[in-house]
Amino acid sequence: MTNSIESIEIHLNTNTLEVRHCLTMKQFYYHDAYTRADDEAGWVQVEAFRAEGVSEAEIEEHKAAALSSHRTYWLNLLACQDGHSVISKGKHFVRHDLGVDWGFGGTVFRVDWIDPRRPPLTCNLTGQGRIPGWLRPQYPDNATITDLGYLLDERPVMSRTRLRRRLRAAGARAAEVNAFLRDRYTPGQPSFFDYWPSRGLHELMRHGKRHAHRWFPNNILIAG
Repeated sequence: MTNSIESIEIHLNTNTLEVRHCLTMKQFYYHDAYTRADDEAGWVQVEAFRAEGVSEAEIEEHKAAALSSHRTYWLNLLACQDGHSVISKGKHFVRHDLGVDWGFGGTVFRVDWIDPRRPPLTCNLTGQGRIPGWLRPQYPDNATITDLGYLLDERPVMSRTRLRRRLRAAGARAAEVNAFLRDRYTPGQPSFFDYWPSRGLHELMRHGKRHAHRWFPNNILIAG
C-alpha cells in the first residue's frame, strides 16, 4: 500500500552510521531511493513523516535523532547485558534462567560458549536482532545456540476466578478486569499471556496501587 502524500523518509546505514533522506510516496516499501541492494548493504528505513512545510533544518534534526536513538539503544543494551549477552551468527540474544523470561514462546536452548572456560548452559533466550556492523568488531560471536526442540511447560496455570481476585487486589476496577479477561480468553482453551511486564497490566494499574509484579508470576496460563 502506498500513500498519495509525499513524505520524507529517513534511512540509516547500520554498518557505517551514515544517515540520509529522500522524498517518496512509498514509505517503508522498496522504491527508487531504497532498493533491495540498499537493504543488503545495511541501510534501514527508520522514520517517515509528511514533507509539506518541513525545513532542511528540521530534516537534519530528524536525522540526528535517528542516529542518536540507534547508537543509544545498542550501547545501552550491550552495557546493561554484560555477562548475559549471547552472540551467535551475528545476532544478539539475552540469556535467562529457565522460566524467568519466555522468549521464543518458552523454547529451551543450549548455549555452548566459544570460550572453553565457560560451561554450557540450558536457558531461555530473548532476541534483540542483528548486531549492527559498526559494533561487530567489538562484539564477535561468543557462542553457538542449539534449539533443544521442546518448550518449557512448567507454566503456572491460574483460574479466571483467582486471576480476577488478584487483579482486583492489585487495584484494577471491576469493569477493567472484565474487559482485560474478555480480550484474552478463548472458551475451552488455556490462553498464554505475558503478564509482567505487560502493557495490559500497566494500563490496568493505577498510580499509588500495589505493584502488579508482587501478585503475578512472569507468565501464566489462564484456565477456562
